[in-house]
Amino acid sequence: MSRQKLQLSHHLNHHSYPWFLERWPTLIHWIYRWNRLLLQRNRAVRLSLVRELRRIGQGKVLDAGCGEGLFILPFARSFPEIHFTGLDKNKSHIDFCNHYRLKLGVNNVSFRQQE
Repeated sequence: MSRQKLQLSHHLNHHSYPWFLERWPTLIHWIYRWNRLLLQRNRAVRLSLVRELRRIGQGKVLDAGCGEGLFILPFARSFPEIHFTGLDKNKSHIDFCNHYRLKLGVNNVSFRQQE
């Protein structure tokens, strides 16, 4: 494996959040907004997902590779009739999402670490 791939793999699998996000997880809300504002891909994905979530109305949604919850947490707040499950192989992502979920008081989402 090339050095570049190893570095990327290490970053993806061993990412940890800055201390201030662990203490005040709601600050990530501003990072979400920043990404939606600047990144065309995030806007397009978000719009497509909103259309699909409105179409299904209720049920269950799986987000495999949920990361820090960029899509799943805001959608869980906006669609309380749908149960969301987030999977990620990075334990720090799952820990962060669970911490933020509790802080937001969102009950229709769960997170699990999955290899």
